[in-house]
Amino acid sequence: MSHRISVITVTLNAGRFLADCLDSVVAQGDSLFEHIIVDGGSTDSTLEIVKKYATTDSRIRWISEPDRGISDAMNKGVALATGDIICHLNSDDYYAHPQVFSTVLNLFAQKPACLWLTGGFSFVSENGTLIRDFRARRYSFRRLVRGNILFHSSTFIKRELFNSVGGFNLSISLCMDYDLFLRLGSVISPLVVDEL
Repeated sequence: MSHRISVITVTLNAGRFLADCLDSVVAQGDSLFEHIIVDGGSTDSTLEIVKKYATTDSRIRWISEPDRGISDAMNKGVALATGDIICHLNSDDYYAHPQVFSTVLNLFAQKPACLWLTGGFSFVSENGTLIRDFRARRYSFRRLVRGNILFHSSTFIKRELFNSVGGFNLSISLCMDYDLFLRLGSVISPLVVDEL
């Protein structure tokens, strides 16, 4: 079975960052299956940018409507997704190179028992200057319970696992990714990789 990645980006008035995010996803080439934009009703240039990209790339799909917060918007994106692997990329984040998805797809193909994987993260300034590189951290569920050691934008999850733990909790408005990681980690450990 060949895997397909659905990238979900939630936005609200993210016009000044969104093009970099979209460019980095489109740059993944044939490894990209679809990019779903869930907009919460932006009043800046966000929707103009999304429509422009969606017009030239049919893999970009979008909705714009009110939501009940970030957790709700991220769950909406998963509900719209048709790929079997999902990831959430914030509108002010971007992938560092065009081989991220091909690497992820190869890892899932090589390790059929893998249900989710996670990697490192580069923190950059608004103008793209590297502030700090965070390598993937050594994982154990005990370490995760003590504090979030995983990075949201470099975590890829099989949709069946995401759905089985109930997705993002709508009652949580901050650290909803950590809450999700705890529920995922209580089921199965992620594959930890450095090369993302």
